Amino acid sequence: MKRIAACVVLALLLLHLPPLAFSQTDTEEFSPFGSLQNKQVVVQTQDRREFFGQLVDVREDRIELADAGGVVVQIMREQVKSIREVEPRRLDSLQFQDASSSRLIMVPTAFPMEPGSLLISNVEIVGVTASYGLTRHLSLWGGATFTGTALNVRLSAELAEGLVGISLGSFFGFNWFGSLTDLIIPYASASIGSVKANLTGGMGLVMTMDTYLPLGIDLNGFTVVVGGRLPLIRSTALIFENWLILPYDPFFGKITRSMTAVLAAVIRFPGNRLSWDVGLALPFTVDPDGIQGLFGLFSSVFPVPVLSATYRIK
Repeated sequence: MKRIAACVVLALLLLHLPPLAFSQTDTEEFSPFGSLQNKQVVVQTQDRREFFGQLVDVREDRIELADAGGVVVQIMREQVKSIREVEPRRLDSLQFQDASSSRLIMVPTAFPMEPGSLLISNVEIVGVTASYGLTRHLSLWGGATFTGTALNVRLSAELAEGLVGISLGSFFGFNWFGSLTDLIIPYASASIGSVKANLTGGMGLVMTMDTYLPLGIDLNGFTVVVGGRLPLIRSTALIFENWLILPYDPFFGKITRSMTAVLAAVIRFPGNRLSWDVGLALPFTVDPDGIQGLFGLFSSVFPVPVLSATYRIK
């Protein structure tokens, strides 16, 4: 009886050994992301889509993610381009998809752009701009209209990741038809919050550049910008941006008694690839003679429509 019992036990062990051995081989061969199992990750597929969640399983033909709602998403292995771990506190910001997240209406937020990201925007139909993240801290912005072109170079960093961003940069504007409006605007800005919801403020110097000989640069004013992003519902957000421009008289060495303000707000319809804005701007100038509209060009104040769209190429 003992021999029979021993044979039965040996047979049972032999029956279980192959599955155990296969399971171990399968795990080693098909789980190069095994160290990320049960961690929060971002998965990028070959078509540049991104999926967020907890990596719950890695199999020979697919991986499985559990999103924030507990829904399990299956992604075929051949479609996976990369997988990287993220801290849980950053997951909410990463899940937020907005092609225009690097800017308010016109000005950029102080948060860094993602390296390699390329955005194309159309502003007021006639203006085309492009933004590109060279590195984590250096980005470029360029734009052109029928009147001229502009370039913005900026350095940015996060003092507290996902909470506070700072940026230093300068706009360079060039007029196609002369040097009267050639501008240099060095600035500093800060953003508090995240790309999803933030308050951004900045200050800059408005300088004109004389391209005729002798070359010269004059200080002509100061500018202050306060804006932000407020999510309304999942598919919309309120973006506001307010400018205050204080002219400076270099001859007398003081700020003049007139000032120009631009109050603007848009509703943004964000998307991973395409985001677009619809809203109004109210420009007016206050001087000793009263309030005038549209930078002093008109006697009455009236709103100006704001329309823009941004497409994320990568």
